[in-house]
Amino acid sequence: MNQIPKRDRHGEEVARIREIVGRHALPDFVTGFDVRLGEFDGDPAMWITFHTSEATSVEEIDQQLSALSGYRQNIQTDLLDSVEDRFPFFRID
Repeated sequence: MNQIPKRDRHGEEVARIREIVGRHALPDFVTGFDVRLGEFDGDPAMWITFHTSEATSVEEIDQQLSALSGYRQNIQTDLLDSVEDRFPFFRID
């Protein structure tokens, strides 16, 4: 019997967000990132978690946070332009 496969809207949306984030060159200390969809106070949201190599000093932590701040701002702008119904939140792991 012919069946029409169900679309995986969740997977498609995560893939689209990953593609948008992936357009940006990751800083050397970022080893990867994950995308999770959900809600925040009842509103649709997305969480991008950056995985980083372990910093060895306070100065290195400050440098990483500074670099990620600019990186996050550029990504957030692109996500807000492309994904109309979810607000992006960012985490560092």
